[in-house]
Amino acid sequence: MSNQEIETRQNAESRVEEHRDLKAKIQELEETLKLKTKEIEDLSRFREENPSPIIRLNKGGEVIYSNEIASEYFTNKIEDNIGVFKYWSREALALGRKIEKDIEINSIDFIVTIQPIIGEGYTNLYFVDVTEERKAKIKLENSELRYREIVEGAQDIIVKMDVDGDIIYVNKQAEEFFGYRNEDLVGSNYLDLLSDTSRVDFRKHLSTMVRDRKPAKMLRFAVQTKSNDTYWLSTNFQFGLEGALSSITMVSRDITEKFSAELKLQQSEEKYRSIIENMQLGLMEIDLDHKITRVYDHFCVQTGYSESELIGKKAVDVFLKNDEEKAKIEEQRLLRLSGEVTLYESVLYKKNGDKMWMLISGAPLFDDEGKVCGAIGIYLDITRQKNTENELILARERAEESMRSKELFVTNMSHEIRTPLNAIIGMTDILLRSNFSDIQFKMLNAVSVSSKNLLVIINDVLDISKVNQGQVVLEEIGFKLFDVINHIVDTNRLKTDAKDILLTTTFECDTAIVLKGDPFRLSQVILNLVGNAIKFTERGHVTIDVKTEKLTSTHAYLRFSVQDTGKGIAAEKLTKIFEQFNQEDATIARDYGGTGLGLSISKRLVELHDGKIDVESELGKGSEFSFWINYPLGTEADLPQIKEYEVDFERLAGLTVLLAEDNEFNQNLIENLFLEYRVNLTIANNGTEVLSHLAEKQFDIILMDVLMPVMDGVEATKEIRLVDEWKEIPILALTANAFSDELEKYLSYGMNGYISKPFDPLELYSKMLSLITKDTVNKLEQKSIFDSPIEQLYSVKKLSDMSKGKQVFVDKMVDSFLKFTPKLINEFENASQSEDWDLLSRLSHRLKPTLNTMSIDC
Repeated sequence: MSNQEIETRQNAESRVEEHRDLKAKIQELEETLKLKTKEIEDLSRFREENPSPIIRLNKGGEVIYSNEIASEYFTNKIEDNIGVFKYWSREALALGRKIEKDIEINSIDFIVTIQPIIGEGYTNLYFVDVTEERKAKIKLENSELRYREIVEGAQDIIVKMDVDGDIIYVNKQAEEFFGYRNEDLVGSNYLDLLSDTSRVDFRKHLSTMVRDRKPAKMLRFAVQTKSNDTYWLSTNFQFGLEGALSSITMVSRDITEKFSAELKLQQSEEKYRSIIENMQLGLMEIDLDHKITRVYDHFCVQTGYSESELIGKKAVDVFLKNDEEKAKIEEQRLLRLSGEVTLYESVLYKKNGDKMWMLISGAPLFDDEGKVCGAIGIYLDITRQKNTENELILARERAEESMRSKELFVTNMSHEIRTPLNAIIGMTDILLRSNFSDIQFKMLNAVSVSSKNLLVIINDVLDISKVNQGQVVLEEIGFKLFDVINHIVDTNRLKTDAKDILLTTTFECDTAIVLKGDPFRLSQVILNLVGNAIKFTERGHVTIDVKTEKLTSTHAYLRFSVQDTGKGIAAEKLTKIFEQFNQEDATIARDYGGTGLGLSISKRLVELHDGKIDVESELGKGSEFSFWINYPLGTEADLPQIKEYEVDFERLAGLTVLLAEDNEFNQNLIENLFLEYRVNLTIANNGTEVLSHLAEKQFDIILMDVLMPVMDGVEATKEIRLVDEWKEIPILALTANAFSDELEKYLSYGMNGYISKPFDPLELYSKMLSLITKDTVNKLEQKSIFDSPIEQLYSVKKLSDMSKGKQVFVDKMVDSFLKFTPKLINEFENASQSEDWDLLSRLSHRLKPTLNTMSIDC
């Protein structure tokens, strides 16, 4: 609204006030006149005392009486007006009732009441001086004229009507708004301008205003214009006269646009409120003091309270029971005060005391000035989901505990098997480099092959465990595909030659191509497939086929396949061939060996490459396993630099080494490995003995087995690192554990490195020297320490056969047996009597290989 419009409206309002004052005075005078007339009538028999002029005419129109005041007012003017008086007298007598007339005498305005006295046959004329009232009326009319001029110029829609709704006046703005002329509006009823939706409400409000004599403030109504368009008006009501309701003025403004927006907002709110109710969501509104101002039906259903039981109560007092819960809600309240929308979970208590979990979405409510005045909460009952979640958490904890038990079992199994296997493979390799008869060589060779096959099986089990736990991480290094395939062929050549089958390759790929990926895992997949093909093929051939299916500037999409002419696989078995521990039938493991894990591991490794694997086979005609992998292309620069290390064996001489190992066969193995290099070896059977030896002597390095009785290697390492003079002694962990994550933990315990059993002697020497002195690891030609002659060991009976009569070896083995076995048997008997089956299992694993080596049947 412009300043001019504001000023115009203020002037109009000022004139209205003046108009009201004048009307009030006129009303007061009119009331006074009525009273005076009544007094005149009452005092007609006391004419002389009446303060107003009175005259009486008979039937003939003659003045038969006039009081003294009449003479003072009229001064002979009665006769001048006698004709008018006679006419009025006859009219009143004829009508049989009083009448009122206006007359001016001597510049004085009178209202004359002509009262016929029917029984007497005369009339009394009572004169009331209304000169001042007439002046006030003129002034009022002039004021109304000015007021009308102001109203006509106003921008508001102004309509004046009587108490029945009939229009008395409209301004120009009203004419333009409704589209009617003034003469069409004035005299019509305002109700006719209202829409059907508002007519009943308007009539009700109008009746209330008239009854209570109190104008309504700011009501909204829908009206219709001449063109049948519907608009919404916001209207203020004003009464025409105070104390006497003569008219009602309505000042209105067009709020159609605003009302439409509010209506749409309301409809939207109702829509979403309905949706929320249908979604089984409860709603509650609170003020700034947490007092409940409104609740919705479903919230009452959720909590068991009625609306009347909740309104005005503090929500935190009704639904919460402890200070911790209330503190959480208070934290959320402070966030909403800052204008934030919050989402959180909370415990609420029903009317019957039952506990329920609610997911609460809280949003601030704002007043017209944009200030936060409260909050609205949407409540979703998640009790069932929460109970399910808690059950799932317990189930997950049980599953994790089961997984930890499984991992512990695999770790223990790995240690219990790999520890004696380390001694078997190591000693067998030593013995195989000695002179034996053909029969003895074949027997030792069988031991070697069997032990290494057992190691493959163990590695399969560990591999599938790692794959299942998501612990396999693929490397991305450069490699030449041609080299990988040639290595696989070379590795399996002896096997195929022994079975007199042909191992061939078809390489439809650039032989110089460099790829980026994990060559070890690729080799593992192909070796598994080739190993199976050789295992199940008795005649014919095994072919490795590599083909480039698609080559781009950045990637090579390759197809690998292994074909054989073996026994084939039945069609009904093909769908399960990649499952863990699954073989075609129960005779496979008996006739061919294996765990049934190789194909499962291969499938999982291919899938880790985002590839796929498939099989086609027919009984009696062979099989073809194919898989596809998309490799990024690399360059020669991506190829890793191959480092060959040379061990300076002279530096081994004179080293003082403390070996912590409870298995006597491994003790003997390491003792023999150090024998020719003049290493000073001290043996401890557990961590406690390690600490005792350290207190007596200085050592260059400690070889620490991890699992030992009394005190294990981890605990011993922690104790060593607490002593200042021992902190710098390098500790190399010797463990049968092959899990990389477990191996890395040993470093966090204070160990300097680790080596997994069974180990290559060269690896042991190299790691020892790297920890003792950093510059002792040099370039090495690939050769074995067994290329130089070593002093032959000794044997009695089976040991003698194994060592080809070397007495020293036999003596040491016998001494070891006599020293450790009785104690082991005592522990075995004690564990059996106390029914400590876990200890009994571990002791049996240690005792069995010892008894077998000494040819003791039990």
